[in-house]
Amino acid sequence: MMEILKILLSLILGLNIIGFIIGLFFSEKEQQERPLALFSFSVVLLIGLILILLLILHIGHLFPSYNIFLFQLMHGFSIDLLWNTTTLIFLMTGNIITLLILYFSSYYMHRENGFKRFFNTLMFFYMAYTITVLSGNFTTLFIGWEYLGISSFLLIGFYRDRYLPVRNSVKVFSVYRIADIGLIVSMWALHHILHENVLFYNFRPSSYINDYVDNHYYTALAIGLGILVASAGKSALFPFSYWLPRAMEGPTASSAIFYGSLSVHMGVLLLLKTYYLWNQFYELRILMFLVGSITYFTANKSAKLQSSIKPQIGYSSIAQIGIMYIELSLGLYWLVLIHFVSNAFLRTYQLIVSPSVAAYLMRQQVYFSELIEKIQKHFIHYLPNRLKYTLFVLAHNEWYLDPLINTYLFGTIKKIGRVFQFINTKTFLLFVLPLFVLSFYIHQNKIHLPLHFSENIYAILLSFVAVILIIRAFAERYKVFLVLYLILFSELFIALAVSYNEKYDVLSFLIYLSGIIPGFLIALICLIYLKSKEERYFDLNKYYGHIYEHRWFGFVFLISILSIIGFPITPTFLGEDIIIEHIHTHQVLLAFNFAIHFILTGITGIKMYARLFLGHHCKPYHEIAIKSA
Repeated sequence: MMEILKILLSLILGLNIIGFIIGLFFSEKEQQERPLALFSFSVVLLIGLILILLLILHIGHLFPSYNIFLFQLMHGFSIDLLWNTTTLIFLMTGNIITLLILYFSSYYMHRENGFKRFFNTLMFFYMAYTITVLSGNFTTLFIGWEYLGISSFLLIGFYRDRYLPVRNSVKVFSVYRIADIGLIVSMWALHHILHENVLFYNFRPSSYINDYVDNHYYTALAIGLGILVASAGKSALFPFSYWLPRAMEGPTASSAIFYGSLSVHMGVLLLLKTYYLWNQFYELRILMFLVGSITYFTANKSAKLQSSIKPQIGYSSIAQIGIMYIELSLGLYWLVLIHFVSNAFLRTYQLIVSPSVAAYLMRQQVYFSELIEKIQKHFIHYLPNRLKYTLFVLAHNEWYLDPLINTYLFGTIKKIGRVFQFINTKTFLLFVLPLFVLSFYIHQNKIHLPLHFSENIYAILLSFVAVILIIRAFAERYKVFLVLYLILFSELFIALAVSYNEKYDVLSFLIYLSGIIPGFLIALICLIYLKSKEERYFDLNKYYGHIYEHRWFGFVFLISILSIIGFPITPTFLGEDIIIEHIHTHQVLLAFNFAIHFILTGITGIKMYARLFLGHHCKPYHEIAIKSA
């Protein structure tokens, strides 16, 4: 039976991938709208029929919980799928909602500029969702996790000639990447605790993993905390709640499937997959309860004071996810699954009808039932006036989470970057490039390190150089080529730092550089071409919208940037896994520096693409779109 299950799950993944790839070859002409919509709908419908067969077999107890091994990427890294009831529920819910949105979008997006791009991105998102839900280990999950991040960026910034959608797409992608620090550090720690490719199937009662957790209590506690941080960022929990309403700048159909129903629950899915790992720690359960409670309270109050319906629905969805975290902390596993399905379908319905007259009636039915109003009035009645007014101002301003994160997190990173402004084109050639050449020469020739410093100290110092370079690139607003050079050498320095631990073989270097070097060269060619055509509008201080006139160069530049930052389209993604594997258990600072470098590299690369190619066009003879939808 396991072989049959493997074939069916492989078929689901294959249909997702083939459906996305074939959809790319449809024409953008209006005559191709209906064939593209019909094709996309047919692929998802066929996947739904397979899921119905799996549901029947699962109910008949023919397919219990399984780990399905697909293939080995290389030693220590494999693609595994996890099949259980949770997987089936998430797949069925995602399939039904995707079918509804595809059908709705075929009419809603009719004659919209970018119809094909929208359907291609939607199919890419569904592929990412399927990979994430089916993932049986952290390597497979992280592939889907990264795909969800970039599809989020593309869907929010769908109206790429408008300022706010583009700005908010970069903001949401940045929050995703910052929260991913927890996931990366957790993956590294788990690898060194268990010394193997960790399977979610082994996170269950009476598993051998429990013995390792008992012997590494505080390390396992830190792993659970990292998973909670990554989950909170993906599901927009406090203090990351502010990004979800800002993600509603995309088309209503994408808001419904992405931020109302499916993607916003991926943090919950991560916690469900690792349930028996973190559930052993009362500290984490208490923290989860507190985070869920704060999220529910803040999101619920903000929802009542939104001036438009879509942010109101967004905050209402966040409030329900906060309750799911409370349920998880109390061990109510099955209640969370029921809650997920109910919330997903409700928010999909609300967002689909939100542009219509039915929004008014829906709001009356869902948000202002008589019982809730009586309880709230009774509760507020006993509060002092000053506290009531304070709560009103805080809720109306969304608890100031957006300016707080921008000021104290991203603002601090920019201030640190400005400290290193002496790193410019001249000093780069005089100091950074020679430093790398010297470090590489010392490493390759095994020259004795002076001052009796251990190789661990040199590895940490080189990783700090990589972090400094990427922070400097993050803060740069004018010199585009300098940013690209800094990103490249930050990648090279981090690889060199880890290589001091043990000798890399040639294959490991080639795997890591397979996406970085070609991506850098292609991006460099694109920038040279763009500067020759648009020298007057060529910096990172504004959004210039060059994709309006240089569409294919913008697409190629995006692909090259994704290659440089290790997005799972090249073997560089595996090279980064190899780096994680080579960071030793006692090198916590080195692991943290690698995580910071990985996160900021992604943010800097995407920000560079967005500022050069997205936004309303800088030239006055093009019309200027309104700022938001």
